[in-house]
Amino acid sequence: MKITGFMLPIGLLLTTSEMALAQSSNAAPQEGATSDIVVTARRTAENIQETPVSVVAFGADSLRQANIRDTQDLLIKTPGVFLAGSGGRENSNFSIRGQSKALAGNSAPGVISYFAEVPSPTVGSSIPTYDLSSVQVLKGPQGTLFGRNTTGGAILYYPMAPDYKLGGYAKASYGNYDARLLEAAVNIPLTSDTLAIRIAGQIQKRDGWTKNIGIGGDPDDLNSQAIRGSILFEPSAAFRNTLIVDLYDPGLVKIALNGSFC
Repeated sequence: MKITGFMLPIGLLLTTSEMALAQSSNAAPQEGATSDIVVTARRTAENIQETPVSVVAFGADSLRQANIRDTQDLLIKTPGVFLAGSGGRENSNFSIRGQSKALAGNSAPGVISYFAEVPSPTVGSSIPTYDLSSVQVLKGPQGTLFGRNTTGGAILYYPMAPDYKLGGYAKASYGNYDARLLEAAVNIPLTSDTLAIRIAGQIQKRDGWTKNIGIGGDPDDLNSQAIRGSILFEPSAAFRNTLIVDLYDPGLVKIALNGSFC
């Protein structure tokens, strides 16, 4: 599926915020951060100080402040994490504690990324980090809860979920090599405490810095478009379901369905 283009309205939108940043599960919160940082490293929400797993957690505010726009930026902000490409920028290979995937040939990845609990073992693991509520980097074997191949660790991405408050955000930037970024999200409650939707999107364009003197365009250019729609359905206090559809040009489609009974 290819997205030819889309437009997002930009107006006076309310800015939302979520969790803070923690360096590891045994580190003290940074100045200005809350001590009650909630992570889901063990498939349940719990305080990061009580999680017996090495975790580096980024909240929504921390991602914006650290200017993390894609998975490549995580290796700069996360100690002990290396990132390499295999066949293209959309196929990122994480390396944690020496465990990774061979850049050529058939091999199982040692580190797997999860978007809304959906694994992305190989193609499409480079996820645009827009409108995310948190990113958690788990170091060390995670096979008990995340499968046999997570011998090095796991990367957990959680998109911002819909809620029952009208709001959103919009931002744009411009840089060298004609780099342009447009990002926006809007949260709309349809019914009180029952149904809400959230729509977010991102457009990135940039000229390549490697000049090709032969046939074809310049490598290292950037031309990506992404849009995400989420629907929250909560008919009663005992049932809650979130449907997420994520489209990323060129041709990546992810659908996540998360439900819970209370």
